[in-house]
Amino acid sequence: MGKIYDNITNMIMTSMKSGNRNESDTYKLLKAKMLEFKTAKNAKVLDNAAEITIIQKMVKELAEDITTYTSANRIELVNESITQHDILNKLLPETADAATVESWVVTTFGDSIEKPKMGIVIKSIKEHFIGFDGKIASEIVRNHLV
Repeated sequence: MGKIYDNITNMIMTSMKSGNRNESDTYKLLKAKMLEFKTAKNAKVLDNAAEITIIQKMVKELAEDITTYTSANRIELVNESITQHDILNKLLPETADAATVESWVVTTFGDSIEKPKMGIVIKSIKEHFIGFDGKIASEIVRNHLV
């Protein structure tokens, strides 16, 4: 199990005791998403990487919601989404920038990567830089294909 899932009940309780309804509601929603992941048909293991992926997806959805609510002039929903977005963002580890990842790829795999090894390199990036965007990792590797 991942670290966040193991601690989420305590996080909910702490936020409820402090009277922070926004935080407790956000953590409850996160716990529901993680339980959904764990109990899905052919479910994968809920490890740290899976937790980060779930949180990243939620953050991305909230960012889209903020844009939608702003254009619809729904200020109360914008504020709620911003609050949830900020709470979830605090749970994410700091990710490396593309230049750091590219430097690591060149150091680890060399400047020239053969196309059949592309998947292996991307997988290594995602394991070494947990939470790094797979799309950007793919672009970095493509730039070094021979």
